[in-house]
Amino acid sequence: MKKMYNPPHPGEMLTEFMGDMTVTQLAADLNVTRPALSKIVNCKASISPVMAEKLAVAFPCTTPDTWLIWQNRYDLWQLEHDKKKLAGIIRNVTPDVLKRVKSGE
Repeated sequence: MKKMYNPPHPGEMLTEFMGDMTVTQLAADLNVTRPALSKIVNCKASISPVMAEKLAVAFPCTTPDTWLIWQNRYDLWQLEHDKKKLAGIIRNVTPDVLKRVKSGE
């Protein structure tokens, strides 16, 4: 399967779902702090499994899996395009595995 090019942070998706709703309103509905939700909306924090559950209740057209898939796609793309982090991860990998990673297998 072809990977999405630079997938959006789930916070961007959340902003779309919120429409005219404020962060303060949604935070109260989700029973989370405004700063915690603001960090997600501003793409400064990740969606946790607990938050994914809450968001799926608030936005029934989504599921917890939807939110976590969006988060994982975003995280993986960011990691794959951060050469420094990727180099640290693969530093101790065998040459065979390294070849597969570099070839995109």
